[in-house]
Amino acid sequence: MIQDVLAYLPHYGLNLLLELPIVLLVLGRSCGWRRSALACILGNTLTHPPLFLVFPRVLPSWGVALLVGEVLALTVEWAVYSIVARPKVAALALTASAAANLCSLTAGVAIFA
Repeated sequence: MIQDVLAYLPHYGLNLLLELPIVLLVLGRSCGWRRSALACILGNTLTHPPLFLVFPRVLPSWGVALLVGEVLALTVEWAVYSIVARPKVAALALTASAAANLCSLTAGVAIFA
């Protein structure tokens, strides 16, 4: 289990490296840079480990795990961004979540394909 977690950490780091600048770009001016960064880190901490470590083991295929995980990530991160970053418009939080997840999904598929 410890080896799984240690092997996982670079993937989590890469995910934050890809998503954090996008969330800061979309939410930073209206919500503040610190709140936006906190929202991104919290949202990814809640969604990325299950998507990467749990779903592939409990769902019937990689495709199903990816679909369920991305829908969950989009939804949970949108909620976290809306609550923590307190954007003036909820659509801004949805835009941040969608853009960040599309970027990391595309990179992940390219890396693991």
